[in-house]
Amino acid sequence: MSAAPVPIPVPPELFAILRADLRYFDWRPERRHRLRLAGACEIEEARRKVGLVLPPPGVRVFCGIHRLSPGSVHRVIGFAIDVGEVDFDEKTAARAYARLNPQDVTTHPAEADLWHAVPSPRAIGG
Repeated sequence: MSAAPVPIPVPPELFAILRADLRYFDWRPERRHRLRLAGACEIEEARRKVGLVLPPPGVRVFCGIHRLSPGSVHRVIGFAIDVGEVDFDEKTAARAYARLNPQDVTTHPAEADLWHAVPSPRAIGG
């Protein structure tokens, strides 16, 4: 008989980030998605759990969040070209979540597979 797997302890910093994501959706009940830069502890967690590699220069690790229900979210992590934006509209965040979800973060991304984390023109007055 095999022994039960030993759970990896979750750092308190990760709980703080998750609480912030939940508050984000509490304050914006119309939103279903969020896109933000991944926190250092999220990057480390992904390195330990799934073998995430650090991205090349000019590329950042992003976290896409989908609110499943009040108090429940699903997070995905992946790479995108950093454009310096920190506040993404719903449409951009939903598209980013869909693009981040299937990414293979265990190898460096191919240049052609990278996308720019740019808000939709309507979100920035275009």
